[in-house]
Amino acid sequence: MTRKLQLTVEILRALESCVPYAMPEETLSMQAGILLGGPRVLQSEFLRALKELERLHCIVGVRGDLDADEIKWSITANGKAKLAEYQNQI
Repeated sequence: MTRKLQLTVEILRALESCVPYAMPEETLSMQAGILLGGPRVLQSEFLRALKELERLHCIVGVRGDLDADEIKWSITANGKAKLAEYQNQI
């Protein structure tokens, strides 16, 4: 499994673990890095993975009312299905 795919899986796992709540982006980045292990996850690498998952409708991000810079992420039904698909491949 490539590092990119591993990061994708760990982002989905992290978000699934906090359902029904949304996870702040900074927390998600740290959690995915911990789950991934190995070398530190670069911010650019993490943001690319988020954008791809959002494009595939696997996750949804919501900006806070008070802090427009903070984005909280949630896994979608499509994301849960994609995670199950990835886990079956492992």
